[in-house]
Amino acid sequence: MTQPQALALYVRHRRAAGVRWWSTYEGVWMNVTLFDRAISQLHVRAVRALTVEDPAVVEAADFFGLRALT
Repeated sequence: MTQPQALALYVRHRRAAGVRWWSTYEGVWMNVTLFDRAISQLHVRAVRALTVEDPAVVEAADFFGLRALT
């Protein structure tokens, strides 16, 4: 359902780098999908490996009621 919608936006808005919308899980979370035409504007700021002990992973697992396995 969302792929045809994204394609229509891609075609209709030729200068758009992508689309964003709110998460269905938490309204303050934003989802962002970037179109391939945005590649030249992207720069890597940081890369890090995630583990089940990472605070961000623990927080997300807690939010969804998941238990991380070690």
